[in-house]
Amino acid sequence: MSKPLTFRTGRADCQVTDPERPYIAAKEEVHPNAVGSGRDTMDFFQTQFNLNGKEAVALLGAHTFGRLFVKNSLFRYTWTSSGTRMFNNDYFKMITDKQRWFFNDGVCTKVGDSAGNKPHRRWLTHYRGDTKNGGPVHWISESYVCPNCETRTGLLTKKDRKCCGRPKHNELLWPRDGQFCKPDTKSLDEKTIGEQDRGCEKWRFVMGVDEMALPAEMGLYFDFNQTDGFPTGCPGFERFHGQSGSSSWSSVGGARSDPQCEKQSLAVPASDNSTSWYMEEYARNQDLWLADFGEAMDKMLANGYLIDELTVGEDQWTGVSCSPRSREQWYSQCWQESESTGEEFTIESQLDGRVIQINQETGEPEMWERLEGDNGQQWSWSKNMDQLINSKTAQKLNINGLVLWQIDEQNETGFSGLVAKGFKWQQEDVPLGVYRNWDQTNGQTIGLHKATQSPNQGFKLNMIGSASDSECETEEETSFFIENARTGLVLTLDASTGVVSSAEKVAGADNQLWKWSASCEISGDFLVSSETGTFLAASVTETSELREGNAWVYDAEMGTLKSGSGYARVLKRKPLGMEGSVKLLKKGPTKGKPWKWYQWNLVKN
Repeated sequence: MSKPLTFRTGRADCQVTDPERPYIAAKEEVHPNAVGSGRDTMDFFQTQFNLNGKEAVALLGAHTFGRLFVKNSLFRYTWTSSGTRMFNNDYFKMITDKQRWFFNDGVCTKVGDSAGNKPHRRWLTHYRGDTKNGGPVHWISESYVCPNCETRTGLLTKKDRKCCGRPKHNELLWPRDGQFCKPDTKSLDEKTIGEQDRGCEKWRFVMGVDEMALPAEMGLYFDFNQTDGFPTGCPGFERFHGQSGSSSWSSVGGARSDPQCEKQSLAVPASDNSTSWYMEEYARNQDLWLADFGEAMDKMLANGYLIDELTVGEDQWTGVSCSPRSREQWYSQCWQESESTGEEFTIESQLDGRVIQINQETGEPEMWERLEGDNGQQWSWSKNMDQLINSKTAQKLNINGLVLWQIDEQNETGFSGLVAKGFKWQQEDVPLGVYRNWDQTNGQTIGLHKATQSPNQGFKLNMIGSASDSECETEEETSFFIENARTGLVLTLDASTGVVSSAEKVAGADNQLWKWSASCEISGDFLVSSETGTFLAASVTETSELREGNAWVYDAEMGTLKSGSGYARVLKRKPLGMEGSVKLLKKGPTKGKPWKWYQWNLVKN
């Protein structure tokens, strides 16, 4: 959105009539008829909010968010099957699109007809008999598609599996030769309405997240009337009435069918475009819809008052960020941006002493052994004292969409829970806390769970101190080769490019010699080239002029050389590089030791 929604204060609608229950309004609420026609919907918005047709249509676009819950409303499913947490114009596309890709798996496979074309769509009406008169009626969308032969998901029936080919029966498998599934002998246009529900290509809905809509909103796109909550006035409604002999689906000629309603011609005011026109226009133009939605929302919230009688609320927009939308994030949270305090610390786990760091490839937080001087493992509080900022990436600690944190009560061992601000565990009055896997290995991911005193939820902030200036720069006198135990090759620097590779050892070659170095400004041990004075980078394949996240730990017993990026290694078919973990020998006298590809010897010059 180009500007925030306007929030105004000063309403005083709740007149107290019962002092013992001052929170109860005497005035009865007026609700729209969810199973009404388009005219019923417009009558409600006109009389209650003085909205015109354009404003009413724009306001309903908010249904692009969220879904329906049968326990609350007796309506099932969702408006948009794949975008329930995105505020965009997909709601209007969902209603008006004649063709639309069908998605029914977690990897966004575009399911179409047998030729791979974007599938045709239709709307039907349906009821399930949840009320005394058989309703409530809802509209549901179907697409003329193949089964998902690409990922073979979506509850394939025995017939569907034949359409994709069955390996055990030595059948041809689809997709193949440009076809998504086994094609039917007749095209969609050649089939009768009844035949369109049979075959490999047939009308299907997205199981479990069916795209549906209420009669009250579909009435702004299709023209129909209603009697006792059942639509009337279209060919497909003749046997759709909820009484004896009724079909539970809109139908034509005894077969489930699009009810074949005309587009809604209602315009309010009469000189304006129709509500169906606005539905299609907003489907084409998202920016127009966002602008009109903001105006309509402001008008509705100010209903019954003059604008001058209300006060514009505080700025809730400037400097505010929100966690990005993604399938991997279960929560959403917004926060006021704030700079770092600059006071750095590590976040140590009570379970095994590992610390939280940012994975440089995925950007996700994970647990790792502490590497001194690795600022990817160092954090600071924001000045608001509610955001944890990584010193290396400046990323905020984001776990499943949550970014605001606070320290819980400290236990007897000095560790505390790290809990999300403003969130509770499910329906319980218990905080939602950071939770790490019980596995005590590097790379373990971090999630959220009910806050407890268990060791895998205990954390401690260890402040990082600084040494005196007199100890600032130290460098050992002894230089050494870094020799791979399997190949005998040594780390070799190309001074002209800064690239590090493995090569045959040459006695006394400065570009193959290294020393240990330390600094008072950054904790940790660093490998410095005897030839150039540059530091071995955490990737092991280059050097850097700075000590920045490239501290190294040498385990003399295991022979491993480790940085914040993992373990240095040379493999038979891979060049010099890093691995997140080492491969260990499973038998023999050296069982439990790393493969020699991962072992290094520091050989003095």
